[in-house]
Amino acid sequence: MQLLNCFAKSLKSWQKKYSVTGQVPLMVGIFTLGLIAYNSNLIQASEYKQQVKGQTIKLTLAVHSGEKDAWDDLARMLEEKHKNIDLVIKEEQYDFKTAAQGSDIIYTDIIWLPEFVKNKVVQPIDNQMIRKFGVNNVNEFITKKRFLKSEIEHGKYPPTADTRLYRIPFRTDAGLLYYRQDLLTEYGKSVPKTYGELIATANDIMSREKQKRPGRRFYGYLWQGLGEGSTTMFLEVLHGYGGFWIKDWEKDNAKKVGLQHKEGIDAIKFLRETLKKKISIGDSVSEDITDDFFIKGNAVFLRSWANVWARSKSSESSVSGKIGFTAMVGKTSATKTSCQGGWGLAISRKLPKDKLDAAITAIDFLTSYQSQKEFTLRQGTLPTRQLLFTDPQIIEKYHHYPKLLGIIDQYVVSRPRTLKYDDLSKILQNTLTSALDLTKDDKTVEQIMREGHRLTHNCLDEKKTTCITQGSLVKP
Repeated sequence: MQLLNCFAKSLKSWQKKYSVTGQVPLMVGIFTLGLIAYNSNLIQASEYKQQVKGQTIKLTLAVHSGEKDAWDDLARMLEEKHKNIDLVIKEEQYDFKTAAQGSDIIYTDIIWLPEFVKNKVVQPIDNQMIRKFGVNNVNEFITKKRFLKSEIEHGKYPPTADTRLYRIPFRTDAGLLYYRQDLLTEYGKSVPKTYGELIATANDIMSREKQKRPGRRFYGYLWQGLGEGSTTMFLEVLHGYGGFWIKDWEKDNAKKVGLQHKEGIDAIKFLRETLKKKISIGDSVSEDITDDFFIKGNAVFLRSWANVWARSKSSESSVSGKIGFTAMVGKTSATKTSCQGGWGLAISRKLPKDKLDAAITAIDFLTSYQSQKEFTLRQGTLPTRQLLFTDPQIIEKYHHYPKLLGIIDQYVVSRPRTLKYDDLSKILQNTLTSALDLTKDDKTVEQIMREGHRLTHNCLDEKKTTCITQGSLVKP
């Protein structure tokens, strides 16, 4: 009403001041447009205020295309319990990393957090968790919820004493060595415990299977040599030899990188031997290709992720009920490893403060025991709450989960939590591609590993904003 009175007074004033024909209508038109825009802003502000204080607070979350239906179900469960929250699930098939950053709640890969923190994509949530759930500190919150300790650590950054919590884990993953139990039994073999046993068993069974069916494409041991799959694969082999890639907690820069050490050279030689004996496909194959070969019954051993077990039970599989798994073997039986993967939920820094409490409530619900249980039963992924690995309903469907928990607890190794992870992983991938070229002799391979070490060390220099990911010997 005050706005209308002001408009009437202003109109009378203009009528007196502007007597030229056409000027008054023009000014009235301009003022009217301004009035409409102003009222529109008032309505939007009012709607937002009602949204926050009233019935509905809208939050967005981008998820992978293969998970959308399961997430839609969780969103409905959330909205039934918390009537004032409307969680909109957005499906993204291609550039997921970019899409995730545009959401209110961010579904983040285990390796993205340092970059997201640096670029102010996500905000710390430890204080909010402490306040909302009435605990004294983050550790008490974690203990209460019974999350996997390794997963919680990957939700913190930086890996120092002044670390903050940014991400609550939703699902985890683990690198595994799958084997054909039926073939091991048929040929009187045991599950290998060392790299030497793995090569010998794989080579023997492969040769005998090919003798039975000449011309068959059949392999002894499959591993990934393309993209991030090659990074995780090599990390396990490297740790299996007692080596390391990058120590993100090490303050002495000279001791941070381990590619040029003997363990790194031994790891490369092991992989080269699998190529020389032709028990592996090659060094430029993805997880999709290796998994497909194994699922269709064309390999003895496979290094891959936990989801292969669920695929082995599908209609496309030729190995249902015929496989087993263990952690990746090592140089000795005491050096098994399993690279950790996983996804968790964080909160965007762009989220309005009035929506923060709702976002915390949503994340707590989505990562709860019941929510993770529903998602696990539907998707066959691994939960991040310890007790779910022994939940009766989950075990009824996935009887191997208790064994998976044992592997995660005992053998998990992690990729470094570092700001330049993408560049560092690219350097490693280029180094592996060059070092696994069988036209290179052993001396050249050692030189390649030293150059990969140098490129990695230079990239870790905090003063440098960009990284060189290839050199004279290290090439894509």
